[in-house]
Amino acid sequence: MKGRKTDPDRTALALLDPDGSFIERLRQDRATLMALLKELADGGSEKQAPLERLQTLAHRLAGAAGTFGHGQIGEAAITLEDCLADIAFFPVHSIDPILGKASRLCALLDGALREN
Repeated sequence: MKGRKTDPDRTALALLDPDGSFIERLRQDRATLMALLKELADGGSEKQAPLERLQTLAHRLAGAAGTFGHGQIGEAAITLEDCLADIAFFPVHSIDPILGKASRLCALLDGALREN
């Protein structure tokens, strides 16, 4: 993503999201993210399904956030998505790195929601 402009100007944002509905999507994504983090942190042996849902969420945010003026959220989502993709190739001994990256993404979502 280096060299790519991640923050469109107000005019471009008005054309992309005329009713401002993207911020509502961020609210919903934050709620989903929190539910997935809770599910993962609560333990239990079944982690594959919530990890897959988390990867889907990260992928969607990675693709859309920068377009709608939230470049930092997009970058954090890419980092999380990359971490989740790695678990397909390497055994997961601890989900702490995943939880850490997801928590950072959540903090950035919180900041964006406070601004709007």
